[in-house]
Amino acid sequence: TNAGPESWVSSPTVGESTVTQSAINLVTFTIQPSVAMVPGDGVTITGLTGTLTADNAALPVEGANAAIFGSTAGWTTSTGVLKLTVAAGQGVPSASTSVFSVRVQNPASLN
Repeated sequence: TNAGPESWVSSPTVGESTVTQSAINLVTFTIQPSVAMVPGDGVTITGLTGTLTADNAALPVEGANAAIFGSTAGWTTSTGVLKLTVAAGQGVPSASTSVFSVRVQNPASLN
């Protein structure tokens, strides 16, 4: 049985490449699970609202650890949710740091 994401991944560290209106923004996440992640385990990151990036079932994931998630993630614009799943043959040991990024388009008006 896989533990739910909320039970084993603490709040990610998030960084962005730009705050320029309407610009493509490379958003980088650093996560550290408290238990080992195995194929099929998921990570859901919420609160990424306000982008102009369209819904995408296979949003490209970039960075050194992108392959852990099969190099894609599910993206839902209206809710600002990014869903990643550990790919077959991949895993993350407990307390290991994983860094990955996605590109989203900033809103036309930043508040």
